[in-house]
Parts: sequence; C-alpha cells; structure tokens
Amino acid sequence: MNTSKHSRPLVVGVLLGALLGAITLQVLLRLPEIFLRVALEPATGLQASAGILISAFQNAFGSAWSAVGALTGGLIAWRRLRVQSGIGNHADDAVTNRMPRCPDREGKRPRTKLHPGEALAGCGIVSLAIAIALIHFVMGIIFASAPAPLAVLLLAAGVIRARNPSVSGNRQVAGFILLFLALTAMAVVMFNGASFSYKLAILAIRPGYAAQHLGAAPGLWEWAGFLGTGLVPVLLTGPGLWLWTDWSPARRKGWCVAVFLSPVAALLAHQIFVAIGFPLTA
Repeated sequence: MNTSKHSRPLVVGVLLGALLGAITLQVLLRLPEIFLRVALEPATGLQASAGILISAFQNAFGSAWSAVGALTGGLIAWRRLRVQSGIGNHADDAVTNRMPRCPDREGKRPRTKLHPGEALAGCGIVSLAIAIALIHFVMGIIFASAPAPLAVLLLAAGVIRARNPSVSGNRQVAGFILLFLALTAMAVVMFNGASFSYKLAILAIRPGYAAQHLGAAPGLWEWAGFLGTGLVPVLLTGPGLWLWTDWSPARRKGWCVAVFLSPVAALLAHQIFVAIGFPLTA
C-alpha cells in the first residue's frame, strides 16, 4: 500500500495532538488553583483564573509535565490517524504476509479496546486520588467533597458495567464482595500515600517542626513498606476480577498493576498540589 499521500496529514495531526496534549495537561494541573482562587476570592477569582489559563497556553512547552502531555497527545493522535488513514495493523499485516492479531478471549473485542466499565473505573481511581490528596491541605475536606462522590459513583458504575452476567449468582456475590473490599483497601492505601507525601512536604518546608512531630526522614525500609501496602488491594482485586468479569488474564493483571500503583498516584497528586502552592495543614 502506498502511504505517501497520508504522511503529511499524519505528521500535521501528530503535531496538533502534541500541542493539544501539552496545553490540556497544563490546564488540568492549574484547575485546582483556579477552583481555589474562585472559592477564596470571588470578586477577583474569575479574572485571576483567566490569567492562569492564558499563562498555561503561553507556557505550553515550558515544563516536564508539558512534555508528558505532548507525548501523550501525539501518541493518541498518531494511533487514531493511523487507523483512519488505513495504515493500521491490518494494512501492516497484509504487507508482511502475517495473520492479523488474534481477538480477545471472547472472540468479539480486540485487545486494544477498553471493555465495559474500564473507562469508568479508571476515571474513578483518578478522582479518588485527587480527593484523598486534597485532605491534607487547608480547607481540603471541603474541596475533596466534589471529587469524592464522583469517584464513588464512577467506581460503582465501572464495577456494575464490568459484571459478567453469564456466571452463577454465588460467583457474582463472591466477586462483588472481593471487589468491594479491594476498593476499600485501595482507598486506605491511597490515604497512606497522601500522608506519606504530606510528611515529605513538611520535611522539606518546615524541617524543625517535622522532626519534632513527624519523625525523621523516611529511610529505605519506610519506602519499601509504603510501596508494599499496594499489595493488599491487589490480593483482593485479582480474585475479584476473575469471579466478577469475563476479562482475559492479561487484562486482569494490568488492573492489578494499576491498583498496586494507586498509593503512588495519591502521592503524586499530593505533590502536584504542593508544587502548585496549596497551603498545607499544620
């Protein structure tokens, strides 16, 4: 297949995707600051928020986070345009005389597409990480009251959508109980991740206060214990997904990895809020 006529639109599309990805991530990182300005300074908050958004557009490629957004946006645009222009996997398979990739275990959906409930569950985990990360800031519980209910609804909807109706009722009950316990354990380890990040932030900002009230800086064993807490929800997530869904083993393992990294996600969310300048609690 001659793909030269598709190369120029593909390059332009990837560049536009990279630009949009960088701008989008910059705006998302500044959203908490915008909400805080509007809540604390209603008179000047909207004007300040507009200035923040303009600054995000002007500094679209001025930080490492912008590079992450550009890479993500460019990759998404490349994959979508590649499929639309007919230079996708099936075209490559025809050129190289290879068989197309096998469908997923059910024989209906390819592996690259999300199964029902996955997008909702992923958005729910992100919302939960943001809500838990906000708790350790001044007025954090008030601000967390917005993403927290959203996270619960998204996770609940994701679990319901992922249900395999063809299995027995006893298996569904057991799977639901395990997933409920897994989500509860995940919320706990996320809170531990945000608390761990709070300790690191206080040690950097007020070392004297931190040494007196929070102890010394975390060592190797403390870091290992922090990462090890992610194994608790994983031990519940794996069997729960096996009982509750009809997903392939590879997909279940991928979600176990995501759950294992959930405390790290809460830690990173808290560190982002610290870098933005949210005031920490005493």
